[in-house]
Amino acid sequence: MASSNPEVTDVCAVCGAKSNLKRCSRCQSVWYCSREHQSQHWKHHKKTCRTKGAARTDETAAGKGHVSNDPGQSSSAVDLLERGFDERPLNLIKPCQIRNKDLDDVARHSAGRLRQDGFCVLDGLLGDDEIDRLLEDVRRVDGSGSMKAGELAGGRTSGEDKEKVTKPAVRGDRIVWLQGSEPDYPNIGTLINFIDTLVGKFNRHFEGETVVKGRTKAQVACYPGNGTGYIRHVDNPCKDGRRITALFYLNKEWDVQTQGGNLRLFPGDKDQYLDIAPLANRLLLFWSDRRNPHEVQPANDMRYAVTVWYYDAVEREQAKMDKVHEDMAKIRGDIALLELEVAKAEKERVASELEKKSKSAVEKLSEEELQAFACMVRGHPDPSAVLTEMGLITSIQELLLATLKDKGQL
Repeated sequence: MASSNPEVTDVCAVCGAKSNLKRCSRCQSVWYCSREHQSQHWKHHKKTCRTKGAARTDETAAGKGHVSNDPGQSSSAVDLLERGFDERPLNLIKPCQIRNKDLDDVARHSAGRLRQDGFCVLDGLLGDDEIDRLLEDVRRVDGSGSMKAGELAGGRTSGEDKEKVTKPAVRGDRIVWLQGSEPDYPNIGTLINFIDTLVGKFNRHFEGETVVKGRTKAQVACYPGNGTGYIRHVDNPCKDGRRITALFYLNKEWDVQTQGGNLRLFPGDKDQYLDIAPLANRLLLFWSDRRNPHEVQPANDMRYAVTVWYYDAVEREQAKMDKVHEDMAKIRGDIALLELEVAKAEKERVASELEKKSKSAVEKLSEEELQAFACMVRGHPDPSAVLTEMGLITSIQELLLATLKDKGQL
């Protein structure tokens, strides 16, 4: 959902709430007070929801094929709900078989492929024994119970936990995040260090187009089979700083024809696609942003991968600053609401005190005094005007006239 400042007339489409509203990030025309209400309303809203400024095709509305005309589509949960997996036949690419394992040469080759094609596939970087040890670590992680269902993030960054939801039909993996220094999984740490070293050499070949600095934790992912996958999405649709996706596969003797689980990449043009089989000892690198929508097609067997995202220094710093501004705007909004609530409460308190004092003042009037007031206002076209000229405040005027009427003196 996209944050905004709703007008007073805007309300949640589900419950009618008027506060803390966010609107549909696609059509910008419907408001919700929570992610839960947006998801709940989607089955109705999807019939009319349209990307702002663009119409979707019939194929998109039906949820078939690779269903977005926008290669930079959002990855939010609601935007993915109606999509289906691309059902076109396999179009497997031939990877680069690494013979010269000098990392400087590998880095030069990889950076060149990224700049030319937007992606690079490398095979044979590690030895068979290393792959076996890595696979043992990953299986031990999977068996530890620490893996959780992969979540779909909403909002500008993945830091908004309350915006995250799980939708197994959209994303069916189990994941855990590792720094790479965990003593129980030393071989995963070795892999992360290896990829860090390789990607760290890219900057000299990017000629300033991007400057890689820093990374996320490593995501160890398992698709448990049974047709689980991840519908077409973009890793970084919102400029959160992630520039390079590095995916390392660990699936030995994998037959993509029968076991599925291929990563389908849609580089550049929306009608083109390429398939990468998730074979052990294969490293896939691609730009994480809107240039590379991709999906994990349904896997029929246990499928493992380790993914690390590397940051572009400039974009990451800008994303941090944007997040600070967003947080400050939210804080200012919260303070303004609090001030309004305090002012309202104070106004109500003052009104209550004034009403009590006015009631007390009228109750203290004698019968003679009440009769005197009655004589002054009786028959006058505007009794309140008479009392105003006497300097009586509105609350006393109202109580006094009500009392005179009750006593039959008006």
